[in-house]
Amino acid sequence: MDSYLKEIKQLDTIELPYVIGFITQVLNASDDLHDYLRVFPEAIHKPLEKIIASCPCRTKHLSEDAVLALQIKNKTPINLIKQRLVINLIA
Repeated sequence: MDSYLKEIKQLDTIELPYVIGFITQVLNASDDLHDYLRVFPEAIHKPLEKIIASCPCRTKHLSEDAVLALQIKNKTPINLIKQRLVINLIA
């Protein structure tokens, strides 16, 4: 139970603020699902691609420089997303 509570505390105090901040930046940078794929970690591309397949909007708006800048600025939340996906697969 202690390890579970420790993990929940980590999620609430460390991971969640970073990840929500990153997602907010990406959503504010573009209204295009393809741009999201270019910025978000590859591990979450599959669910996003399913959404894109059902969406009539299929264009890109962010430049390569803008994508790279978002990714560089948000290395920590990107790594936290990747970590959480691996932890969820193992658990």
